[in-house]
Amino acid sequence: MYKLEAKEKFWNSKVEDFANKIKNLSRSQQEIPPKSFLNKKESTYEELRLLNNLSNEEIQELKTLLSSEKIKTDKLTVKNEALKVKIQDLEKNNKSLTNLLIEKGNKLSNNINTIEIKDYERLKEEHKECMSKIKNKEEEIRGIFDGKVKNLQLQIFEKENEILRYKEIVNKFESDKDFIEQEIISKNSTRVNELVNENKELEIQLESLKHKHSSAPNTISDLKEKVRILEEENMNLKEQVEIYQEDQSKKINESNLLQKLSYMILSKDSSSLDQEASKILKKAIGENPTNLIETFQEKAFNFEQENKQLSQRVNQEVKLRIENLEKIKNLQEMLSKVGNEPGLELDIGRTKIQIAAAKTSLASFMNREQLFDSFELIEKNTELEIFRTENQNLRSENEKMKEEYYKYVDLVGELENKLNFYESTPVEADIINFIQCEAAALEDMLAESVSPELDSEELY
Repeated sequence: MYKLEAKEKFWNSKVEDFANKIKNLSRSQQEIPPKSFLNKKESTYEELRLLNNLSNEEIQELKTLLSSEKIKTDKLTVKNEALKVKIQDLEKNNKSLTNLLIEKGNKLSNNINTIEIKDYERLKEEHKECMSKIKNKEEEIRGIFDGKVKNLQLQIFEKENEILRYKEIVNKFESDKDFIEQEIISKNSTRVNELVNENKELEIQLESLKHKHSSAPNTISDLKEKVRILEEENMNLKEQVEIYQEDQSKKINESNLLQKLSYMILSKDSSSLDQEASKILKKAIGENPTNLIETFQEKAFNFEQENKQLSQRVNQEVKLRIENLEKIKNLQEMLSKVGNEPGLELDIGRTKIQIAAAKTSLASFMNREQLFDSFELIEKNTELEIFRTENQNLRSENEKMKEEYYKYVDLVGELENKLNFYESTPVEADIINFIQCEAAALEDMLAESVSPELDSEELY
């Protein structure tokens, strides 16, 4: 269609152009000389011939198009007639189907009324049986839940008793700790006094040997070696004094922090607690904050006792250092006066060996006492940690049992609500609802079997 319209416009414009040209030629015939006019006329005739040929070709094309379009329209008319016949057949079938559906709908409505009358008693009996089964099942479940609840309550009671027993054991260990520490300190002090007395006796023997063999001095090399050993011992004592002083300063800082924490807790000023204090709090009392102020006071008292012991040890070490310095001075004085005598050298060698053995035994005993003390404390701390972890585990188990108990209580409540709901609903209402649901299902089946072109009003 678009091509035909374009061609029509093209030929109309050409016709108008040639009409204008002919008018112009008739007007300009008087003005233009005859030769030029003839030439112009011949050119226009040539154009007309060409246009005539083109128009003939277009006419042929239009004829072929017309024939093809006629063939297509004939085919479409044949198809249209066939479709009209099919539509008439479908309308006849539709009318027959509507009549059949109306008959079936009437039969089904009559059957539903008879089924409702027959099945009412049966449904009533089935409902009673279902209600009795539900009651029996709920009573059975309630008995199971009650038994589980009682078992859980007994388990919770047993776990709480175990927690109390563990608390008593922990308190007993805490009370025994101070007694054991005092006993160890008393044993250590007695043994140290014994060793000090032995050392003094050996020194007295050494002095007597010195007086006995004052005329026979020792060799200079042995005395120098002795001076060197005493200087090394002096340096070791100095290092130990520094270590004791550092430990004492740490203990003082920790005791100050514990006092600060106890004041904060008593004043309920928990906002100013810093990380260091919280670390010491966990280290001192663990994760369980029961009897917090009493534990702080006990720890502060223990730190004060340890500080006193450390200060006593430092004073003793300082005294030993002063005594060693005096010994070094005396030995240096003796070194200038010493001569050569073999008997004196042997006696001094023996006493030197005895003094060294006594000092090594004293040092080993001190180390063993410190190790024994530390091992005792480590064992006590590990036992306390074990009891704390067990206590924590028991508490977590107790919480889980409580959660399960509350879950069972909620389930029992839900079942009671359901039972009350079933007891409150009447039997007739359930049967009517069931019948209405069955009727709605039958209506849906009928609606699905009907053609979608029919209205719902034509069925009734």
